[in-house]
Amino acid sequence: MSGAVVPGARIVLKNGATGVERAATSNDSGSYNFPAVPPGPYTLQATKTGFATFSRGGFTLVVSQTSTIDITMTVGAVNETVSVQAEGQTLETGSSQLGTVIGSREVTDLPLNGRNFTQLLSLTPGASPISVAQNGSGDRTPTTFGSAFTFPAVNGQTNRSNFFMVDGLNDENSWYNTYTVAPIIDAIQEFKVLSHPDQAQYGGVTGGIVNVVTKSGTQHFHGSAWEYLRNDFFDARNPFLSSVTPLRQNQFGGSLGGPVILPKLAGLRKNTFFFVAAEGFLFSQPSNSFFIVPTAAELSGDLSAVPTQIYDPSSTRPDPANPGQFLRTAYANNQITPSEVDPRAVAYAKLVLPAPIFIPSAPQYNAINTESNKQQQQNYTVRIDHNFGDHDFVWFRYSAERLNETTPGGLPSITQTLSEPGQNYGASWMHVFGPSLSLQAQFARSHLGYDSESLFSIPNVIGTYGATPAIAGFVGGIQLMPQIGVNGFFSGGESSAPSPDLSTTWQYKSDVTKSFGRHVLQVGGEWNSLGHTEKQLYGQVGFAPQQTADPNNLGTTGSALASFLLNVPDNAYRRNVNIAERPGGIMGFYVQDQIRVTEKLTVNAGLRYDRTFIPGYGTESSVGTQGSIETGDMDFDNGTYIVQQLPPSCEDRGYAPCIPGGVLPAHVVVSPDRRILHDTKANFGPRIGAIYRANPRLVIHVGFGIIFDNWAAAIQLAQNYQGSWPDIGTQSVQSLNLPSGTSLLPTVTGQNPFLGASASDLPASTPFTPSNANYYVDPNIRNPYSEQYNLGIEQQLTQNMNLSLNYVGSESHRLDVGTYYNTAVTPGPGDPSARSLYPYMIASNYDRSIGNGTYNALQLALSRRFEGGLAYQISYTWSKSIDEGSSGYFGVEGTNVQNPYNIRGDRSVSAFDLPQQFTANINYEAPVGRGKRFSTGNRLADYALGGWQGNAIFSAHSGQNFSLNLDPDIANVGNEGYERPDLIGNPKPAHQSKDEWFNTAAFVAPAQYTYGNVGRNSLRQQGFWDLDLSVFRQFPMYGSARLELRGEAFNATNSVILGTPGTDLSSPTTFGVVSSTANDARKLQIAAKIIF
Repeated sequence: MSGAVVPGARIVLKNGATGVERAATSNDSGSYNFPAVPPGPYTLQATKTGFATFSRGGFTLVVSQTSTIDITMTVGAVNETVSVQAEGQTLETGSSQLGTVIGSREVTDLPLNGRNFTQLLSLTPGASPISVAQNGSGDRTPTTFGSAFTFPAVNGQTNRSNFFMVDGLNDENSWYNTYTVAPIIDAIQEFKVLSHPDQAQYGGVTGGIVNVVTKSGTQHFHGSAWEYLRNDFFDARNPFLSSVTPLRQNQFGGSLGGPVILPKLAGLRKNTFFFVAAEGFLFSQPSNSFFIVPTAAELSGDLSAVPTQIYDPSSTRPDPANPGQFLRTAYANNQITPSEVDPRAVAYAKLVLPAPIFIPSAPQYNAINTESNKQQQQNYTVRIDHNFGDHDFVWFRYSAERLNETTPGGLPSITQTLSEPGQNYGASWMHVFGPSLSLQAQFARSHLGYDSESLFSIPNVIGTYGATPAIAGFVGGIQLMPQIGVNGFFSGGESSAPSPDLSTTWQYKSDVTKSFGRHVLQVGGEWNSLGHTEKQLYGQVGFAPQQTADPNNLGTTGSALASFLLNVPDNAYRRNVNIAERPGGIMGFYVQDQIRVTEKLTVNAGLRYDRTFIPGYGTESSVGTQGSIETGDMDFDNGTYIVQQLPPSCEDRGYAPCIPGGVLPAHVVVSPDRRILHDTKANFGPRIGAIYRANPRLVIHVGFGIIFDNWAAAIQLAQNYQGSWPDIGTQSVQSLNLPSGTSLLPTVTGQNPFLGASASDLPASTPFTPSNANYYVDPNIRNPYSEQYNLGIEQQLTQNMNLSLNYVGSESHRLDVGTYYNTAVTPGPGDPSARSLYPYMIASNYDRSIGNGTYNALQLALSRRFEGGLAYQISYTWSKSIDEGSSGYFGVEGTNVQNPYNIRGDRSVSAFDLPQQFTANINYEAPVGRGKRFSTGNRLADYALGGWQGNAIFSAHSGQNFSLNLDPDIANVGNEGYERPDLIGNPKPAHQSKDEWFNTAAFVAPAQYTYGNVGRNSLRQQGFWDLDLSVFRQFPMYGSARLELRGEAFNATNSVILGTPGTDLSSPTTFGVVSSTANDARKLQIAAKIIF
């Protein structure tokens, strides 16, 4: 062997499952390339005149892997063959990206609660299972009840910063950034969680790219049928309940794949393959949610059992000794005169609330909602693969699901119904022009609908409460009872949200690969259209303690229940809109070159350009309707209000949207292009990676890239300012009924909380009225980006065992921080608006791309490919993730900002930060029975003893962090609900328990007109661990068919992991008290499966 290159050799790659072959020819530098190879078992053969035939078999390629397989040619006749044995697991020799592959055996054999594949995402090093996203539990994502749905934060990026693909094509739910249709477990070939890509073909998100590859048919018919059963007979009791919660759950389905056989078309059998699968799910279980309801004595005004002193809001008067401050008279013994209690509040409570009861397992509560959660779901998938010869390969897949459920709506008298239909389909065409040039063209469509409605089962709730059309009237003449929320007590109301087009995406994608010399050049691009329509109809009225508190001691006085009985609300919100967005999309183009610099060193270099064409809110067809294009947005950077498209005067149109008097108020401007938000155009992201093969068993990786996040919240961001002035579709007010220099006494009630507004169809004279608060967005908001880097080694320890060690880091910028803005710049007495940036404007929610984050981690992974009946994956992550004020979007995802003018003051560990994580999964097949290592030699004995397999997933991680808060605006800046206490002692209690998780005496309300000194995310709940097991036995049947009987246990040890304690200092009965678990009690599942 001279080591010289051999050009012109014919190389054939053959799929061991389908028999499909692809051919290439080595170029002048001896290199060859097969792009876009489906995962699976392969053999490789090389031939050239004058050389013996080279053959290598038994190796497996996995999803999104770039692998180098060297061929050594020896002089000889072509009919001589030099065979090379398989080398087991192949190392990643073509990329420095991070990634974990979960294979078919792990997917189908490991215990999965609810058979949702996302549970396996947490097996990836650096994937925190903590989700602070709005849909952390699967909202607006088709998930089965009781399933272990996981929406991870990957390598320090937000939960929304992930992208879901099926067969390399878009399956992203662009509303909440989860999947659109979850693949059926038995239809999954394997999947990979990829991050920190050095290859420019991947982009658009800063977190994890999840690529699920579905099964295709093979040369032989294979399939399965299954039934999984769970009910309460198998379950352990939740420690906070007195008995096991009744449960009925069934999951059933089947799959079939093989060659397509048609009469007179015998060639199809070798070239065309199909795979189909279907699954159904049925579920019913009570909800068991705790809350507090008033007693009969309290409804009559006797609040002597309330531990905090209550004050009469109608007695508010100026404090002569302290100008700008106020005094109130305390109710003696917390007794409110019955005549002061609002009879509408009492009538509402008696109508919709259950009678109080004693709950021994959770005595801090006195009511429980046991109405049932019920769900039905159906999933289907069909795939066809066809090989037209050596040059053209195509496939098409169609997947669909439909979910219908009925759930409790907060109170026992409210029922919520939901329907979620989803579709995902796509096709791919690979054309090979010649030995060194190929083209892959693909398209996909993802669509998700969402139709939700919550209604009281009791008649005349609106009339009993006396809610006016200003809060209970909606488009189309619909009337809905607003949600009445009494802080620390109860909450419930009606809503309607029909969304036939919650998320629709069309994807068009193409890649061209050209190999020459030592280079593999790839260029490509994709376009993803975005669509969204929705109707949102609901109202909310909130009651808080501060309306019945001492104005000079808001932290430890007052009661939300007293505020409810006196009918002095604190806040209100109403959405009455038909949402529609103009066309938008996400585009990406790239060029990358893989250079084999030497036999040992490979370098990837690339450049990617990404751009989000932010959808414009409203459409031309919606002009003149609530939720139309004629809306506006605050710009707190320069103190203006931007009207997206100017409507006519109110005198001409007669209803909103319209301009009162036909003249724009001061500080109001009109957008020149009918848009509010503008695209970030300079998203150029370089990539560089180096892979050094120190020896055949050791590879060193190093990579760097700038990655832009184009998908996170792309659709939701564009509709947040919906229905604003000059529309009246969205109204929001807070800090109501608090004394000021112009109004000492309460001014509004829960029946009409919008400052005396009526059911008028006309907007206010200016957008700067309190009821026009909304979820506004900085018009100059920009796409987040992350500078990501990693250095690691991968060592092949044995033929089937790999060890990897990686340092992973990132610096992220332009992260979304949603806060209440234009609040008072400094704390102090008097009207907060007088101390704001723009006194003539209102304070409101406001999203800005001003956040920064860092992530540093050491990640260790050990994996063994299945051999000798054993496979496992073990990973450990030691990490720290830090961000400023927010760990997500829109002020509701891990956000806790006291002072919006100093977000660095709330720099802390991210809400999803877990300093330590350990996961391990194992598949073990007992080596007993016929054909195994240990055989009795007796056929009957081998039959009885053989066929057993055990599988397990063990996970452990640090406890989730949390922040403390108190409801009143003690600083008096207008940023209610985000103030934190002062720490005055050791927060660690002498004896930590569920009744006192932290030392509650160590925290007090801060002094009036100051911020609290407790840091954001400064405490943690109990550390988490979990063990899930599955044991099954396979019994041979006719031919290759076998029957599998399976038993599974989730939280097999029945460990009790306490959840987050009460965090609100304003609710002394629940502050520091744990009333829930972070995990479920042990659940057992049995299953039967036929495999052939």
